[in-house]
Amino acid sequence: MAPTNSPYKVKVSHRFLAASLFSAVLLAFTTGRTARILILSQHLQPKETTIQRIKANLPNPVLKAGKPVPQSQYSSKHFDTTRAGTSNSRWMVLEEGPQQCSSPPEDQHADFDDDEVHLPKGQHYLLDIRNVDSSFLASELRLVQTMIEVINSCGLTLLSYHCHGLLPSGVSCVGVLLESHVSFHTWPSKGVITFDLFTCGDSSLLPIVPTVERLFSVPQASSVDGLRRAPESIWAYKMRGFGDDSKDTIDQLSDLFTFPIGMMTEYKKEIVSVNTEHHRVDIYDVLRPHFQLLSSWKTEMDGSYEAQNPELFEPDRILFIDGVLESRRSGEASFYEALIHPPMFAHPNPKKILVFGGGYGAHLRELLKHVSVEKVVVVQNDEMIVNLTKTHFPEYDDCTFLQEGRRSCFDDSRVHMIYRKVDDWLGENANPGAETSQDIFDVIIADDSFIEDSYNDENFVGEAPEVNSPPEEHSHFHYRHRLLQNLLRVNFEEIRDYEEAHMGAGWQTQFLIAFKDFTVTKNWFRSEASINLEIRTRTVPSKEETRFQYFDGGTMQSYVYPTRFSANVFCRRGLTPDSCKNIFGINVNRQAFPLAKLVTGNPVGREFSPLFSFVGSNRHGHSVTLHTSTYIDTVIVNSDVEGGTNSSKSTSAYDPAANRQPGWHSGTLVVEAK
Repeated sequence: MAPTNSPYKVKVSHRFLAASLFSAVLLAFTTGRTARILILSQHLQPKETTIQRIKANLPNPVLKAGKPVPQSQYSSKHFDTTRAGTSNSRWMVLEEGPQQCSSPPEDQHADFDDDEVHLPKGQHYLLDIRNVDSSFLASELRLVQTMIEVINSCGLTLLSYHCHGLLPSGVSCVGVLLESHVSFHTWPSKGVITFDLFTCGDSSLLPIVPTVERLFSVPQASSVDGLRRAPESIWAYKMRGFGDDSKDTIDQLSDLFTFPIGMMTEYKKEIVSVNTEHHRVDIYDVLRPHFQLLSSWKTEMDGSYEAQNPELFEPDRILFIDGVLESRRSGEASFYEALIHPPMFAHPNPKKILVFGGGYGAHLRELLKHVSVEKVVVVQNDEMIVNLTKTHFPEYDDCTFLQEGRRSCFDDSRVHMIYRKVDDWLGENANPGAETSQDIFDVIIADDSFIEDSYNDENFVGEAPEVNSPPEEHSHFHYRHRLLQNLLRVNFEEIRDYEEAHMGAGWQTQFLIAFKDFTVTKNWFRSEASINLEIRTRTVPSKEETRFQYFDGGTMQSYVYPTRFSANVFCRRGLTPDSCKNIFGINVNRQAFPLAKLVTGNPVGREFSPLFSFVGSNRHGHSVTLHTSTYIDTVIVNSDVEGGTNSSKSTSAYDPAANRQPGWHSGTLVVEAK
């Protein structure tokens, strides 16, 4: 350190300091800028060479010979693509062929229907695949060739496409179609590709789904962890836009295009898609979302629960008729048992059964379990549907439980199949004046597919009302309202509805039962024990623990009273019935008659209850059991009373609100004394 008294001193001006600082900054900036330019020029130059080389190798979209040249306009805007490893564009060229392909007649578009061509609707196909070979996913050339092969297999016209090879890896391409667009993006390091195809018009893309999956599912040549996994795909197919008629709207809202086709699920496979003489039939195998996993289904570990119970993890099989879910293997037992057995056990001795639209075989399987059945006539308009269900749903018509040992229920001698339209058959055979026994059936089962055909309504399904549903006559279920009115018009004395929710359809299904004789309805209210006894005595013996998979006395108890939702919808009509005023409980205008005043034994001196009074409403028991000598002439709607006759009825044959009231307070009876 210099002494403080040193004679030398250095003085630096502020201007010199500022100039020095500025010079240092300028030098640093110039050096850095020059270095950046030199480094980037060295790295980018090879990329430019690669781009030019790849441009020369990528194929052009080619217009097939015989196709008219599409009239279109091209516009584009390019942005900075320095982050892309490659950038390529290709435009359509003409394939060598007849001269008229390159010089089409001036009037070639004269016959085009502009309204049809430009309808704002289309079809959207989405596909995701994993476990794909990484070298395939990194190759623009192979990917583009595959995309063009897909487009050609669809019969579409590719006008141009543009691709980017991304850094550090991946390829993105988008192609402009005369019909709309196609695009894909890849992640080579992850073995994943996503594919998107949208087309306008009515031509379905579903037939090419297997082709697209096959072309893009290139197996892995190697993997990081040493395991070569097979490609796995998920896809969805959606109807998009707005059509110009009601049929388009129905197609977009149909069950098939909602699930499974319209949902990206782990597994779905088309088994059958065919048009019969009267219907379109689609059969799919699917894994049920939230209930089944692809990994569980493919588990092959010895001793695992999945291996020991494979039937619980196998894909579900679903039948669609005209896009509407008709049946599914996982829920068929609960549906057909709920459809068949409540009316069969309500009838005291059903012998002759008529079935409309029961071509799937499961109707017969359940009907033939009743020992009293002597004849079943099935009127079905489409024999091809019967053959398809025999092939792809063999368990539906499995009647090996019968002593005769026939595998198919259709082969039973009691079964008579009539392949006619139901309306035509009824026009020839429904004779109101006929008194012969062969014209009388004890039970008639009408499948909802028959109702759809007869009422020309593709929205007619047994979907139950919800809490805020409007009256059916003011909803898209107005044809169901028409059916109900027709049943009332032909003097059915009692009509009730009940619901079942365990069919895997995604909604509650509503059933309608109509009685020609009101006195028979007493069988509807039999106790759980009585129904279980009927099951043992009125059905064929079974090797299994139970004759039914789902139906029993407890299940029947859930059908006895209409749901509150059904009553609410009924009460929302313009003219509110009196029964709706008391839907929340017992009619307070009726007198309560204590149980203690009921007498048994000698009728002399017995006390009569007031007409239509409530008996036992002050008791909160689950049931009231009366001795057979108790003098009650009429008991209305009580499942635990034996010996009474049910001869009183509501003013209207169909009144869900009134049907709910007697069961509101358990232990309540409505009696009439003579």
